[in-house]
Amino acid sequence: MAEQRVLVVANETLGGRELLLMIEHLNKPRGLSSFHLVVPATHSDNFAARPLVDERGRVVMDQAGLDEAEQRLQAGIKLIEGLGAEVTGEIGPPDPLVAVKNVVELERRRREHDLTAAERAGTVSFPFAEILVSTMPHRTSRWLRMDLPHRLARAVDIPVRHVECTPNEDLVAAVEISRERRNAVSTMPQPVDDPGLTEPLVIPDEPVRVLLVEDSSTDVELARLALDRGRIPTDVVTAGNGAEALDTLSDLDPAPDLVLLDLKMPTMDGHEFLEHLNERTDVPAMPVVIVTTSDREEDRERAHHLGAHAYIVKDANFVLFQEMLEGVMAEFVRDGFGR
Repeated sequence: MAEQRVLVVANETLGGRELLLMIEHLNKPRGLSSFHLVVPATHSDNFAARPLVDERGRVVMDQAGLDEAEQRLQAGIKLIEGLGAEVTGEIGPPDPLVAVKNVVELERRRREHDLTAAERAGTVSFPFAEILVSTMPHRTSRWLRMDLPHRLARAVDIPVRHVECTPNEDLVAAVEISRERRNAVSTMPQPVDDPGLTEPLVIPDEPVRVLLVEDSSTDVELARLALDRGRIPTDVVTAGNGAEALDTLSDLDPAPDLVLLDLKMPTMDGHEFLEHLNERTDVPAMPVVIVTTSDREEDRERAHHLGAHAYIVKDANFVLFQEMLEGVMAEFVRDGFGR
């Protein structure tokens, strides 16, 4: 029996060389680790721009996306088994954060159910020793633009290891061939309602109070439009830079639930705002999400060091930008904004 379990979250990079090398490293000496794969069933290219939502508020998956996730999962399992490792796997919801949280919670419940009374009296270990997140390389990865490794580490309190990976070309080709065959039959996306892969969106009783700190009027309008089109109601107040935001916080009652903060601003930039916010004793704690065009790792690391809860890199595709904003909003609504 393996001494530790590792949860691997991947999609397009399943079977990639860097990921397999890391799994082989974690499995030495042979049999030290067992692995569980979760493949978020991201929407296929031809699915509707906005995911369909049923009467219960759940995102309806598309069959093509599920088929591609299943194909990657089975190929990934075979490749990892070829390394001599013990491996299981499953498909998860499109949001990788939700997919991982679901797996961790179910595993914890199973472990607690299996514990003896004597074991319950002691310390319950984590169901997974660590989480291995495999993403596309920097500047091409949507998961990095949504700050997945950092958000996972904060959400599930399990060590997270990140590996940037290039896709397995053979698997990419196989998925493309399957997609072409499917499109040749029908170009219409086929939705599928699977309760195991969907999660109701929590709608708060009152609009979420958002302080949007952004100096570009164009970006303010884009962020407002993205929030307005989302399913979570918001009440947005704006500030043009960090100094103006600090003054606004003094006047707002009640305080915002969430701050969306740009980095590059005149007078006081986002990093400086975080430094001043950390010194304020008259403002209640609130999550701050960086929303910026900067994907520089030093900017990300400094923002996290100063207490930013998430670091979102703006996507030129408005639909993807809207989905990233709604995803981070949904996370904080579910968690009660840390209260």
